[in-house]
Amino acid sequence: FGKFDYLFPGIRKKKETILLVLAYGHPDHTNGGWKAGFPFVPSTFEQRAAYFAYLQAVVEHFHGPDIAYQIWNEPNIKKYWTLTATDFGTLLKEATEAIRKINPTATIVAAGIANEKNRDDFVREMTRTSGTDQIAAFAFHPDRQDGPENSLPDIAKFENISGATRQRRSIWLTEWGYSETWLSRMYPLDNLRERQAVMT
Repeated sequence: FGKFDYLFPGIRKKKETILLVLAYGHPDHTNGGWKAGFPFVPSTFEQRAAYFAYLQAVVEHFHGPDIAYQIWNEPNIKKYWTLTATDFGTLLKEATEAIRKINPTATIVAAGIANEKNRDDFVREMTRTSGTDQIAAFAFHPDRQDGPENSLPDIAKFENISGATRQRRSIWLTEWGYSETWLSRMYPLDNLRERQAVMT
C-alpha cells in the first residue's frame, strides 16, 4: 500500500470522507489469469477467499472514522461484473462479513450502481441475496445524457428500489458526470470537453 500512503495526510487535512473502492479483482485470483481479461471477477471459493483477504488487509492498513469501503463498482454493467446479480449479492454479504471481522464499526458502502436500464432488476436481486443489513449506504451513479436536474427522479426511484428508506440506509452519489461517448453521438462537431465541463 506504500504508493497510496503519501496521499492520506493531505486528504485528511481537508476533513473529508475517503471512499476506498475495492473492485475489479486480481489476475492471480480469477479464472484464466491475465488472459481472461478485465475485470478479474472472483468466482470460485478460493478466489473469493483471496478477495476477502485483500479486503481485510486494506481495512487493517487504512482505517479510521473518515474512511469508507465500497464493495466493487458498477456491477450491473457486464464490463465490470461478468456474473449475475445473485452472485454479486452473495459476494457483498460475504465481503461485509469479512470486513466486520477486522473492524465491526467500519462504514461499508454497496456497489456503486450505474444508472443503466437493468438498474432496478439488478438492485432487487442484489438486496434479496445480500440482505444489506450490515451496510451503511447504497452507492448510486446517476450519470445521464440530459440536464442534471433530471437526475432527481432517478435518485428517488433508486432510493425506493434499494429499500434505503425502509432500512434507514443512506444513498451516496459516489460518481456523477457525462460520458464523452454519449456526447460525441449527440454533438459530433462540438468541443466535447467544454460541453462536458458545463453540463457537469
